Amino acid sequence: MQEFKYALERSYPYWVSGIIVLECYKLSYNWAGSSNMPNAIEGIITVATLIIGFIGAMLPVLLSTQKDSEFVKDVLTNDKKHLMLKYLKAMLLTGLLLIVFSVMMNFSQEIEGGFLDKYGFYVWIFLVSCFVLTTYRCISRMLRLVFEDGVKIQGKNKTIEKTEREKKYEQKWRKTGEESSAKK
Repeated sequence: MQEFKYALERSYPYWVSGIIVLECYKLSYNWAGSSNMPNAIEGIITVATLIIGFIGAMLPVLLSTQKDSEFVKDVLTNDKKHLMLKYLKAMLLTGLLLIVFSVMMNFSQEIEGGFLDKYGFYVWIFLVSCFVLTTYRCISRMLRLVFEDGVKIQGKNKTIEKTEREKKYEQKWRKTGEESSAKK
């Protein structure tokens, strides 16, 4: 049962996106010629770029705190199958493909009678839905790792305690706060 859940979690963004595309094709939804399509493409490019940029900016911060923070170390060691890394790679790849294909879609009006005219919209819908779902999967996995009751280390449940550095910092600011309130 665990393997089925694992396979389902790994594959659902792709087959759900495929189902969405098949339904759009079956119902003959194709808004590629719409006057609002360039605005939709630009909006998707902006959103994808922002998400990729945010993840790209967050990763070095997360990795740099790995040495200092016991919590980050424990969370990363808890991810035994390296799902977080796999999900991040999948999200980044679909996001980059979406951006490249969206730029190509901007030029599809100049290229007539080609693949982009007939099927470009459906490929674009697949990439948009796949990017949304892989982003959701990545963020939900991240939140699941962060908000577990305790982080499992070597088969034991362990709650994370404050490091000595954090305790000293907290005491320093508590004293500073008490001194400033006494002066008033």
